[in-house]
Amino acid sequence: MKITKAKIILVVIVAYFIIMAMINVNTEKNDNKQMLEDVIMITDGKYNSKNDGKLVLVTGKIKYDDEITFNELDEEIKSFKVERTVKRFGKNEDSYTWEEVSKEENENLYTVTETKEFYIGDYKIDGEGLKKIRTNSIYSKQEKIGNMEFTGLYYTIKDREENPKVGDLRITYRYFDLDKEKNISILAKQTKNGLETYDASKNNKVYYVFTKKIDTKEKLENVLEKNVKTTVRGKSLFIILILGLGIFFIADNKKKKA
Repeated sequence: MKITKAKIILVVIVAYFIIMAMINVNTEKNDNKQMLEDVIMITDGKYNSKNDGKLVLVTGKIKYDDEITFNELDEEIKSFKVERTVKRFGKNEDSYTWEEVSKEENENLYTVTETKEFYIGDYKIDGEGLKKIRTNSIYSKQEKIGNMEFTGLYYTIKDREENPKVGDLRITYRYFDLDKEKNISILAKQTKNGLETYDASKNNKVYYVFTKKIDTKEKLENVLEKNVKTTVRGKSLFIILILGLGIFFIADNKKKKA
């Protein structure tokens, strides 16, 4: 096999990403080990000022007071987080596509995420915590919104679902359903009765949200190990992608020269 400049560059790039991946994974493992030693388990939701600035794992049932309301719905959605996605069918250059609608385009119906702060015991969860929590259900309680009906995933004009016209809308409401997930656990830094990002190391900022009850260090160790495995899989796929693209471009360039 002939060694070319392109092949040398590819090997160097792949080797670099492999080394960086190994460093990152080892850093994450070391950080996890240290966090398991330092973490303070709070399973009763009681705030203690002595823990301010320290790494805590707060677990318990979610409590919130305020539902989320949209003008087009007949009643509120009982959740602290709802993602409304609005898409409009239109022509884009030479093709027809569904594109999300912004507030600037339609001030009544547009894509938006609405949230309300909630509590785990004495701890108020807002900001980063609300961003980290994923919605787990699609709202379908209301049968119709104007001339649109629920079709299984979204509200739209049912008769034109297969053959939409320019201007037709699709609206989806995704929300966090407390009937599915009653407990939540958050690993972060305690700041008064709130939680913030914890600096586990220089390049590892920690604010982990687990939508299940983690009330022992053993359970926490298990989920942290799963996070490491996810990191390894992600970086491995990225390296394979870089290698594949490099091989493709080298082969393509060789073919053009031929």
